[in-house]
Amino acid sequence: MAICDVCNSDASPTDGTMYSADEFRTLVAGGYEPPASARSFMSAMGMTVGQWKSGLVAINQTPWLLCPSCARSAKLILPGGAGAFVAAGMSREEAATFSTMLGMLAQANTKSSGSSAGKAKKRVPCPHCREMK
Repeated sequence: MAICDVCNSDASPTDGTMYSADEFRTLVAGGYEPPASARSFMSAMGMTVGQWKSGLVAINQTPWLLCPSCARSAKLILPGGAGAFVAAGMSREEAATFSTMLGMLAQANTKSSGSSAGKAKKRVPCPHCREMK
């Protein structure tokens, strides 16, 4: 069984709600915060809610699985709920897989766009002979 990505309670793609990374960021930007049980765990790990938002939520590219309890709280902020992919006819499992693949592609694209491929290398002097390499 999987666990809720917010509060660590038992959850599964069939009884929980899968939010894409972008949907979850929208939810958090709209005011969603983790429940008290998750906050105490975060505190024990040395993380504040602000760090959770600006770190984990901001950079995560994979879908977020919310247990029924966390999903109910989330629906108060985004009444339409999650699941643009589900609305398009995919099963929750297919939507989760597709969102994960999109996240992986986005990560790979971000890494490759920051690489030095196609860029001129900066020439530096050799520490032994001082010849520019």
